[in-house]
Amino acid sequence: MRPIHLLLPLVGLCATAGHATPQAMSPGQLATQPSVHRVGLQEMLGLSARQEEPETACNPEQWEGFVGANVAAITMPADADVRITGPGYMATMDYRVTRANLEVDEDGVVQRVTCG
Repeated sequence: MRPIHLLLPLVGLCATAGHATPQAMSPGQLATQPSVHRVGLQEMLGLSARQEEPETACNPEQWEGFVGANVAAITMPADADVRITGPGYMATMDYRVTRANLEVDEDGVVQRVTCG
């Protein structure tokens, strides 16, 4: 049997290996140092004003012909930005201006088309 209690201090050393110890800095030095943490929440989430507009926005009229059709019988282009949602479907809450949402009922019949 190995004495595991002798190995436990090594776990702590391994956990801190490769981490530099912080250096003391004056307030003046802190203000002039670039920081990777100076990113706002909006930039992190991609909501900044610099965000470019997409090339093609959703056009629900393009998909209105599918209303009343069974989604299993619909043929769409492979590059179509379309999401099919309905009762019991799981969907993310992200909003994409280029995506069309085909909302179906329990039988798979398209009820309406929305953007997002």
